Amino acid sequence: MPAQNRVFSLLLLGSLVAVPLAPAQAVVFTDVGAGLPQVSGATVAWGDYDNDGDLDILLLGKVYRNSGGPNPTFSDIGAGLPAAATALWGDFDNDGNLDILLAGSLFTRVYRNSGGANPTFSDIGAGLMGLYLPFAALADCDNDGDLDILLAGNDEGGHPVIGLYRNSGGANPTFSGSSAGLASLLEDGSLAWGDYDNDGDLDILMAGGPDPPHAITRVYRNNGAPTWTFSDIGAGLPGLYDPSVAWGDYDNEGKVDILLSGD
Repeated sequence: MPAQNRVFSLLLLGSLVAVPLAPAQAVVFTDVGAGLPQVSGATVAWGDYDNDGDLDILLLGKVYRNSGGPNPTFSDIGAGLPAAATALWGDFDNDGNLDILLAGSLFTRVYRNSGGANPTFSDIGAGLMGLYLPFAALADCDNDGDLDILLAGNDEGGHPVIGLYRNSGGANPTFSGSSAGLASLLEDGSLAWGDYDNDGDLDILMAGGPDPPHAITRVYRNNGAPTWTFSDIGAGLPGLYDPSVAWGDYDNEGKVDILLSGD
């Protein structure tokens, strides 16, 4: 049936009324020519780091400021941060300003946002482990109101390791790490937080492996207070190498489902 002739039926006060549906409108996306560098194997993230109401870009350890307006441009602010394949925004000290987590070859650092119209970023000396091929995910895993860090990758010996770093909170947070009962069999992996059992505690979806035959994909249940450890629920998911994972309630039933891709 042609789009312009489609109708739906509306039962209104006992009368059946035919109401025409408007034709679907095509949505077109156009490259705005933002002048960003071409990269491979790096994360990119949106965040309003200067609190001016428009979204800026974090890419490879560089911060690109949004000029604002209907036709914004993006300019490298020269933040002086090291190049890092994993770069995430997060307000670790709850001061209303977005800080930065950078994880690169054998370093993982938290950089504090000074605030104001032209903020700078300074390394807080968080004491996080440095890894090869690192990847990370941020969440308040212990429900104390501040962001914690889940970090995985390979140590200097090439062995996969994983650590959960809980944030002490306050204006000058510190981070204490543990394995929290999580498997360290990840390499070229992916991590995502989500409350799959709706108990108010964030659980973990992880995938990866030291090589394709030994790759894993697992769901770890958050055991909650007081231990904040995690237990493998035996979800029976296919093991994936070089994966990407995400939670989402695709059928709107109030439970998060899982999206997986990889080898």
